[in-house]
Amino acid sequence: MNAQNGVINEPGTLPETCNSAISAESSRCRHRFANRSRCRLHTTHAKPSFCPRHAKENLQPDDLTPELTGNPRDLDTFDGLHTFLEHLISLLSQNRISTRRAAVLGYLTSQLIRTLSAAHKQNASIPPQIIFDAPRPIRD
Repeated sequence: MNAQNGVINEPGTLPETCNSAISAESSRCRHRFANRSRCRLHTTHAKPSFCPRHAKENLQPDDLTPELTGNPRDLDTFDGLHTFLEHLISLLSQNRISTRRAAVLGYLTSQLIRTLSAAHKQNASIPPQIIFDAPRPIRD
């Protein structure tokens, strides 16, 4: 029972002041700055998670696979990885991908290049197979 206004709160319910604080918190922009503090502006109806300023920054498409490479299986070769990096630089220079996402994709590409070069070195170290029971030519 609340002594100030005589209202009894049932278990599991929040007082009105808590509800208004939660709704105010949910209407705030979800953008986090580098120091982990949150933007204090209110969200828009078009983008319910971000304020108008940060909604512009978060307009990049979720799936950039068609833009970066036609077929993800092309990433099994050095040429495919080189093409992927070219497209990544192009998207970054057009400001269609965030620098953080480009950095992560660049790091993953470097790991793929290391894996491919290690696989090529391992395959090159295997000596050629010599077959001793090959048929001999027929001589007259």
